[in-house]
Amino acid sequence: MEFRDRTPKYPGRVKLIPVSGQADVYDMTLQDNASMSGTALNAATFDAFRQELIEYVNANPGAQGEKGEKGEPGEVIDKKTFLVGSNSGDCKGWYKLGSVDFSNRVYFDYHAKILITATFERQTGVTMPSGLLTVDIRYGNTGWENCFVKWNALRGANPDYICYTLIDKKFTLYGYIPDCFDFYRIDILGESNRDVYDVLFKPVVEYGGVSQVRERISAPSSAKYPVRNYLKFYEWKQEGIISSDAIFTCSQTVHGLLEVAGAVVCPISIAKSTDDLSYYDKITTGNVRCGVTIDGTTVYVALDDGVFVNGFYCLIYGR
Repeated sequence: MEFRDRTPKYPGRVKLIPVSGQADVYDMTLQDNASMSGTALNAATFDAFRQELIEYVNANPGAQGEKGEKGEPGEVIDKKTFLVGSNSGDCKGWYKLGSVDFSNRVYFDYHAKILITATFERQTGVTMPSGLLTVDIRYGNTGWENCFVKWNALRGANPDYICYTLIDKKFTLYGYIPDCFDFYRIDILGESNRDVYDVLFKPVVEYGGVSQVRERISAPSSAKYPVRNYLKFYEWKQEGIISSDAIFTCSQTVHGLLEVAGAVVCPISIAKSTDDLSYYDKITTGNVRCGVTIDGTTVYVALDDGVFVNGFYCLIYGR
């Protein structure tokens, strides 16, 4: 589609014609003596342009390159995808999905994004996990400098059906298969290993293939589980005497959490020894009754009865 500018002789010139019977209301027409009207900016034009883009992309997908030893861009996706599933009735257990072996390397700095998708589930009431794993492993002069595996995104009720081991410089990923004909699809979306390009993730089956006869074990030795859904914490503090029938509010603009999971309230104490408690008024007085209300991302602390002598701490947590 060709887009053309309007070419006026008198830019911006219009003609105003009063509307009969309506004070200060006019009909306006262009009077710019344009030699070229230009392309109309309306829904039909943009719909036509969008359709041309779609047709062009579909007709020109671009060349896909082969996987290189150094992980050049343009990999064919089926070379980085494989399936692991069961083909027998006696199939429940942990199965090796793949590994990265650094045993012949003094130093390494490995990073990967691994997408795990549960598919062909037959087990009633059990949901295998699906989601994106982030792997960051580094070994240097001081030994293990970083070993961190976490769910970057997670769906499913059993995130602990995926685990890993890190033994003798070998990272191994495992998945739990709960029933016959359940499968995991594993996609290596991206990986890098600084200065050691030939040491990358090796699956139990060729990329693009299906594994149905696998290394089944009762449980991986020294298994670790990916960190999931980090909790963030915010310390909210209110000082001074707080008496009954009082409510305090902490909103998202203060604590910064996108989702509030809960909050814990504790009265502030200034006591440093049991001698400081002899008068029974160093922390609270009266029959204290307090509680927390969470409304979306807003946290309310309510003191119904009693007194917080020095105020309170409130630990707000969420994501």
